[in-house]
Amino acid sequence: MVSLFDSMERTDCGPRPYGEPDFTYLNRSARPGVEAIRHALDAWFSRYPDEHRPDMAGRLKSSDNLQHRAAFFELFLHELL
Repeated sequence: MVSLFDSMERTDCGPRPYGEPDFTYLNRSARPGVEAIRHALDAWFSRYPDEHRPDMAGRLKSSDNLQHRAAFFELFLHELL
């Protein structure tokens, strides 16, 4: 399965600092709840249509939270339906 997130050791269990992009925090956080979110997003992404994955991955990884959140909502709706 292709992951949206970097393969690395995560050690930071602190909160998300103000102004840090959502994806950056999700990618670096070692909190168990965030790990569950990463796992869910990867599972949803694996079921997203192949031809649209590059665009979706780019928007999910965006440092612009508006782009990230819109892509998250689109992926969520795809999974829901």
